[in-house]
Amino acid sequence: MSQVSRRIALVRRRCEMRELDTDRTSKATIERVDSADGVSIGFSRMGHGPLLIIVDGALHYREIGLSHALAKKLASHFTVVTYDRRGRGQSGDAYTHRINEEIADLDALIIALGGNPFVCGLSSGAILALEAARRITSISKLALHEPPFIVSGCRPSTTADWELIFASCVNGNSDDAVRTFLNSSGMLPLATWVLGSTPTWRKLTRVARTLLYDGDIVRQYQLGCELPTDRWTSVTVPILVTAGGRSPDWIVEGGKALVSVVANGTFKSIPRGTEILDPKRLAPELITFFGGAC
Repeated sequence: MSQVSRRIALVRRRCEMRELDTDRTSKATIERVDSADGVSIGFSRMGHGPLLIIVDGALHYREIGLSHALAKKLASHFTVVTYDRRGRGQSGDAYTHRINEEIADLDALIIALGGNPFVCGLSSGAILALEAARRITSISKLALHEPPFIVSGCRPSTTADWELIFASCVNGNSDDAVRTFLNSSGMLPLATWVLGSTPTWRKLTRVARTLLYDGDIVRQYQLGCELPTDRWTSVTVPILVTAGGRSPDWIVEGGKALVSVVANGTFKSIPRGTEILDPKRLAPELITFFGGAC
């Protein structure tokens, strides 16, 4: 088998594994809470212990991605809640977006579940969780896995990519929107092409319009500039920022830059981890940080 064939087989296998996990996720009991604007947010929970809410990144929701697998790794230590961000899965959508709406979604979920939750944000969901912590004072700890900040000199700005993504979404060209986003995020064109031939692709393109929402959240932090020093000064809860030890330099440097501008942050490199979320490697770091019994 040639090297190209092996790489295609690897990407396809990863997609198949993700689909298997998706099938198990779809059997979880769906609960609902109404956000401030009346949009219904679907969520599910598992485990026992302190409340931990996972905030997914772009294009991911409970039926696709690895947050469900991460939740299973954490469920023996925490009551883990995964939810569909608006416009995805079992959640509704108002078809207008401001980050305040997504913060209100998370706030409604926290109020419905009670307590002072831990929150774990993944990728763009990490930036959403960080922004939410500026306004939701009941959040007690934050774990932010690979927030996609681009700081000076690490890589070019994504402004042109987001312009293409936005235009594709507005024109209803979901395939181009998803393809541009994945390539901008670092996925090789070959891997994108292989992914396009799997059932996962249909699930991604179904929620392509929500890239408008994630773009509004992250693009101001992907200009290649230094992070603002005063934006998150009100967030004084402990913050753990993680990144794979083998992840691209721009992700690692962005995470370290965030730690330098928050009051109570720590950066942790996950040995042998890559930009593809590995629940088996991330879960022990979260358990230690959030104080779960080992």
